[in-house]
Amino acid sequence: MGSRLENIRAWVGACIGLNVHDPTDFRQPLKAGMTITIEPGIYIRDENLGVRIEDDVLVTADGHRLMTEKLARNADEVEKVMARAGRTRSRNESILKISM
Repeated sequence: MGSRLENIRAWVGACIGLNVHDPTDFRQPLKAGMTITIEPGIYIRDENLGVRIEDDVLVTADGHRLMTEKLARNADEVEKVMARAGRTRSRNESILKISM
């Protein structure tokens, strides 16, 4: 098994605009009005496991605004969101079976 650090990958992400991944030159300074993603991720090959989190950030004249600030941020919050999604999916599958 290799070093833990070889499993971690993190990068700025991409610009958001007319396309999902607008091309940009990250050697240039960010300017007010630009929207970018911050996408830290970890991929553990030995465990066939990967997680990537995406935050969308608006660059402002005096800093930035985190556009995804209301999303789940810790493990407990994420688990609650996933449990709700599972219940909704099960309910929708049951409705689909009844209507067929």
